[in-house]
Amino acid sequence: MESHKTPTGINPPLRDYQKEAVEHICKQHKVILGDEQGLGKTLTSLTSAIKLAGDKPRILVLAPKVALGTWAFEIEKWFGGRAMMYSGDTPKHERDKLWRKYQEEQPELLVATYAMIGELSKRRADWPFIICDEYHKAGLSNRKSGTFKKFKKLHCRFLLLLSGTPVRKAPDDLFAPLHLVSPSKFPSYWDFVNNHCIAIHDGYGYKVEPRPRRPSEFKQIIAPYVVRRTKKKVLTELPPLQRQPVHISLEGKQKKYYDQLAKDDMLQVNDDKVVACPNKATTVLRLRQLLVTPQIFGLPERGAAIDTLIELVQDSFDAGKPVAICTPFRPAVHIIADHLKPLTQRIYKIHGEMELPAAQVARSFQNDKTPERALIFTISSGMSFDAYASSNIFFVGAEWSATANAQAESRIHRLGQTEPANAYYLLFPGTIDDAVLERLDENTFARNWVLDTDYMVELLNARLER
Repeated sequence: MESHKTPTGINPPLRDYQKEAVEHICKQHKVILGDEQGLGKTLTSLTSAIKLAGDKPRILVLAPKVALGTWAFEIEKWFGGRAMMYSGDTPKHERDKLWRKYQEEQPELLVATYAMIGELSKRRADWPFIICDEYHKAGLSNRKSGTFKKFKKLHCRFLLLLSGTPVRKAPDDLFAPLHLVSPSKFPSYWDFVNNHCIAIHDGYGYKVEPRPRRPSEFKQIIAPYVVRRTKKKVLTELPPLQRQPVHISLEGKQKKYYDQLAKDDMLQVNDDKVVACPNKATTVLRLRQLLVTPQIFGLPERGAAIDTLIELVQDSFDAGKPVAICTPFRPAVHIIADHLKPLTQRIYKIHGEMELPAAQVARSFQNDKTPERALIFTISSGMSFDAYASSNIFFVGAEWSATANAQAESRIHRLGQTEPANAYYLLFPGTIDDAVLERLDENTFARNWVLDTDYMVELLNARLER
């Protein structure tokens, strides 16, 4: 592990692969940093930005709301720098005052949500350095999105686009971010598709296949603009993560509720309350919630998933191991916490309606020395914080997005983890849960065709051998 000298005189620890990325970024100036979750993209980015931006760096960080506090903490921890937060949670007149203060004090970082791009472009059209964290979540993977069009009005000399999953379905996911880092090299979407993708007309429109037209050639073309490393390759000392389904039987009243809702698109909760679903998409959502716990609807039964979770958490506590728990639904965070209180009072929660920043809550969980403690969070908030104090993460329900689930897994499987990690998915066979793990595997398969040809050859050979 090496250290890198910064203008502040503080030396943040950099691993060899991070140092290589910093050197590449400093040479290329505009780059997509697509390292897998848990490889320290934040520290790599800040080191690059401070080195390139000079003694008085002015860096704009755009990030999801849940990640704002992480950037502020990291700039202070590693570089002794300061950050100002800029988001829509602050009234407009207060943001006007904050902007004047920012201009006067000139802290190293202005950390803003993506919703503020339009406003910031009017205040200041150019920045020396812009970092876009989790850019795919903001719409910067979509050339037609409003965020993409607004972002193009910002000008900068140095640009870093960060995502642990830069390819979600097919190679054309890379066009929009590649256009942002090198518009002259990648000027046209359809030229990109025709040259590098396999597009098939399915009767409704063109569908881009997961595999690039010529994988090895494509990898060489994007190499100057995309830095991508996986834990398997660069963190050989990192213990493995094993994904394990925990199959649960749907029985009793919970099965009765599920069957009624699936058949009638409605659920009678009591004499005064009916859960009605106006369309099939809503029905699917309600079925997923029902499998997590009927208590989301005010029903008395906690359900088989919560029953199973309590047993698994107790086993972890008996072994002296803290746990991380995630779920797709915010109400379930509080319900799970209530059911775990007889096991432990040391419960930390991260969700969309928090007073404290997610990173601060996670640090409290990390620093707590009580073995019997739990961190419970929504899958959508599972970004930009460390929870490797736990080696077990339990999914009470899961998203149908491989990206979101993998990102939640990476809260425990990242730099700092010293034990083999386990991701337990509590699933009901024969229900809509059947699609979850299959989609995880499919999306991982597509993602690695584009970014890691060697890995895909190994995987295909292994499948043929079976």
